[in-house]
Amino acid sequence: MAYGPATIIPKSHALEARNIFSSRDPVLYLSPISYLRHKIGGTANIEIVPSKGGFPFMDHSFSSNTYQDHVTDAIQRYLPKIRREHVANP
Repeated sequence: MAYGPATIIPKSHALEARNIFSSRDPVLYLSPISYLRHKIGGTANIEIVPSKGGFPFMDHSFSSNTYQDHVTDAIQRYLPKIRREHVANP
C-alpha cells in the first residue's frame, strides 16, 4: 500500500499495489495525465479518500489524520494473517 505516493505504482510492479491519495493531495493535481492514464487504463489501483484536514491541496503528509486511519485499518487486517503464519512457522 502506498499512502500519498510521489508517483503512482502500477499493478505490474507488485503482487498487490494500492495507491491511496487524500482528496487534497497535490500529487494528483501536479500529474493529472499520469493519474488519468492509470485510472482510465486500469493499470493501477487508485483510491481517493476524503481529506480530514490540512490546507487546500496540502494534505500529503504520511502522518496526517487522513492516512493514519487507513494505516491503522491495514494493520488490523494483516495482523491476524501474520500471527497465523508465525504460529505455523515459528
